[in-house]
Amino acid sequence: MIEEIRVLLYFSLMILSLIGSLFLAIFLFNKSYKLWSSFFAATIVNILILALSSYWWFATETDGISAGLGLLYNRIAIAVIAVITFVSLAVLNQKRFKKLSFNGHRFISSIFIG
Repeated sequence: MIEEIRVLLYFSLMILSLIGSLFLAIFLFNKSYKLWSSFFAATIVNILILALSSYWWFATETDGISAGLGLLYNRIAIAVIAVITFVSLAVLNQKRFKKLSFNGHRFISSIFIG
């Protein structure tokens, strides 16, 4: 029973990292319209949450293979969440980019200047 709770907590930290990263990225992007700074801030939050999860899993797991696989899954989750965050921000950026079009001409400088 306790093992199932630990595994549930382990995977719920991945979901928490996904939700937290997406929320922070979208919030920062809507506030500043800066794609890369929003992405990097959300990625840092993602890495921090999953690094703490990795440390907890490695410290409490008794089986070496399970501990190693847990660390590997967290590394994969970091990469997948970063890709999901970037794609979400890119879609928001494209929507913003289309709103800035004027008679078929797009203001490309507005993406970088914000």
